[in-house]
Amino acid sequence: MNSRDYWAMRSAQDMVDRMGTAEQTAAEMNRAIQKSADYIAKEVKAVFRGIESFGISESEARKILNAAGNKTALQNLRAAANRVSDPEKRQALMSAIDSAGAYRYRITRLEQLNKGINAECRKLYQTENRAVTSALKTVANDSYYHSIFNIQQETGLGFSFAKFSQKDVDRILRANWNGGNYSQRIWRDVSATAESMKKELLVSMLSGRSNKKTARIIQDRFGVNAYCARRIVRTESAYVANAAQMSAYDEAGVDKYRFIATLDSKTSEVCAALDGKVFPAKDAVPGTNYPPMHPFCRSTTIAEFGGDALAGMERRARDKDGNTMKVPADMKYEEWYNKYVGDSTNPLTAAHNNGIINIPKDTIRSLDKLKQSGIPNNEYEEYLELINNHDNPDIIKLYKRHANDVSAISNSPKGEYFPDSKSLVFNYPKHADMNKYGNLAHEYGHFFDAEVKYQGLHFDEIQAVQKATGLNTTFKEVASSSDEFLAALRKDKAHIRSIYTPEVKKDFLSHNASHGVQDAIDGLFPKSRINWGHGEKYYNRKYSNIEFMDKISSTSSRKKELQQVYKNLGLDASNQTKVKVICRQYEAASEVWANIMSAEVCGGEELEYVKKYLPNSYAAMLNILKGAK
Repeated sequence: MNSRDYWAMRSAQDMVDRMGTAEQTAAEMNRAIQKSADYIAKEVKAVFRGIESFGISESEARKILNAAGNKTALQNLRAAANRVSDPEKRQALMSAIDSAGAYRYRITRLEQLNKGINAECRKLYQTENRAVTSALKTVANDSYYHSIFNIQQETGLGFSFAKFSQKDVDRILRANWNGGNYSQRIWRDVSATAESMKKELLVSMLSGRSNKKTARIIQDRFGVNAYCARRIVRTESAYVANAAQMSAYDEAGVDKYRFIATLDSKTSEVCAALDGKVFPAKDAVPGTNYPPMHPFCRSTTIAEFGGDALAGMERRARDKDGNTMKVPADMKYEEWYNKYVGDSTNPLTAAHNNGIINIPKDTIRSLDKLKQSGIPNNEYEEYLELINNHDNPDIIKLYKRHANDVSAISNSPKGEYFPDSKSLVFNYPKHADMNKYGNLAHEYGHFFDAEVKYQGLHFDEIQAVQKATGLNTTFKEVASSSDEFLAALRKDKAHIRSIYTPEVKKDFLSHNASHGVQDAIDGLFPKSRINWGHGEKYYNRKYSNIEFMDKISSTSSRKKELQQVYKNLGLDASNQTKVKVICRQYEAASEVWANIMSAEVCGGEELEYVKKYLPNSYAAMLNILKGAK
C-alpha cells in the first residue's frame, strides 16, 4: 500500500481539479455579468447625460436616501429632498422634481431603468443558476467516482459499488448546508447588486454626479457580483465535492476520515489546525470538522482505514468463486471508469498520479466596500495590490478575513471611523511627504481594532475599569485596550521621554511623515502637541465622561473607584491629575494602534518613525495580528 502522504497529495490534487471546473464556470458567469453591466451602463448614459447639480454631496445624498425608505424613484427623491438641510438646495430640488422639465423627465426614465435593472438581474440570476447547477452536477459525479477509484487503488481491492444516481446528486445540490443552498445564495447576491445599483442611481440624481462616474460605479457593482459569483461556485463546488466524497466513503464502508489541508502560506488557521486529524464519518459537519470550512476552502479528506473496514471491503471484493478481485496499481482512471462504471460516453478528468500539486495563488479578490466607496478604479486597484503584495502575511490575512465586514466606506475631507455603524470615511493627505493611502489604512486600523477578535489577549485592566465605573460602552474590550498592548504603550511612553530632545522636536516639525508618532505624544503627554494630534478634548473625553457621571450622581464617586483600580495595578495614581493622564491612555492606545497599522500597511518614512519611537507598541501589534480569528 502506498504511503499516506501520497494519498493525501493525490486527494488534494483531485480537489484542485474540481476547482478547475469551478473556475471555468466562474469565467462563463463573468462573461454574462459583463454583458449585463455593459447593457445597464449604456442605459445609464441616456438618462444621466448633463444631469443637474443642486450642490448636494454624494455622502449627503446617500445619508438622506438611507433615511428616506425604499419606494419608487420619485417617492424616494421626494422623501430625500424633504431631508435636505439647506433650505435653498431643498427648494431648488423640490421645484425640479415637481416641474414638467428635463429633471422630471429623467425621473420617469429612471423609473423605467429601475425596471430594466430588475429584469436584467432576473435574467442574470437564471444564467448564473444554470451554469452553477451544471458545474455542480459534474463536480458531484467526478468526486464520487474519483473517491471510489482512490479507495480501490489504495487498498488494491476491486469491490463492487453502486452508481451515483441523479437522485444522489440532487440530494447534495438541494442541501441547505450553510443557511441556504447555492441557488438561494445566487439570488441574494444578484438582488443585492440590483438594489445597490438603484440606490446609486438615486445618489447620482440627487448629487448631479457625472455620467462617466455613474457608469463606472455600475461597472464596479457588477464587478462585486462577479466576485460573489466566483466565491459561490468555488465554495459550493468544494461542498459538493466533499459531500460526494462522503457518499463514496459510505458506499465503501469507510467509517473514519482524515482531514487534509493544503499547507502553504495561504492556508487558513482553522484548516491548518485540523490538518491530519481523524474523525468518525458519522460526525462529519461541514464548517466544523469537514470541508469546506470557509469560502474558497481548498481542504479535502482521505479515507482512514481500520481493520474492520478493510475486512469488509475484502469480503465485498470476492467473486463467485471466492477469489479476491484486485485493482492493478498502475491502472489508469479512464480504464477503471470504463470497466467499473461503464459510461465511456461521459469521460471524467483523470487525477494526476505524479504527486505534484500546483496550487493556484490565493489572494484577496475584492475589497467590496472599498470598491463601492466611489474611489477611482485605478486607486482601488492600487490599494488592493498594495495589500495583496504585502510582505506581512498577517496583514493580507486580516484584510482577507475582515475588510469586507465594514458596513460602508466613503471619501470625506475628514477621516473617521464610526463604531456604531461600523463604517468609515477617509481622506487624502495634503502633504507630499505623507502616504496617499495612509488615512485609509488608519481608519481600517480602527475597524480592525474594534471589531476583530484576537487570540491570546487579556483584558484584566479594562474589565476592572468597567466594574469600577459601570461604563462598559465607554471602556470597551478592544485590541488596543488589551493588557498586552497597554503594557507595550507604557514602555514606549518611557522610551520617548528618555530620547525626546529639542532636536527631535525640530525633526518632527520638518517631517510630516512623523505625524503618527506626534499623535502618540499628543495622547501620552498632556498639552504636548507638536503639530499633529487629536487634541486635549479628544484624549480626555473618557475621563470627562466619568466626571459628568459623578456630577449627576450623589451616591458614588467613579473617579475614586478608578483611582483605586490604578493603584491596585501598581500605577502611579496618587492624585486625580495622574488618574486623568492614565485614563487618556485608552484613547491614545486606539490612535497608536491605527497609526501603526497605517505605517505597517503603507511602509515608507512613517514606518521608520514608528519603529524608532514606538518599538514596543509596534512589536506588540505585530504579535497580536498573528492571533486574528
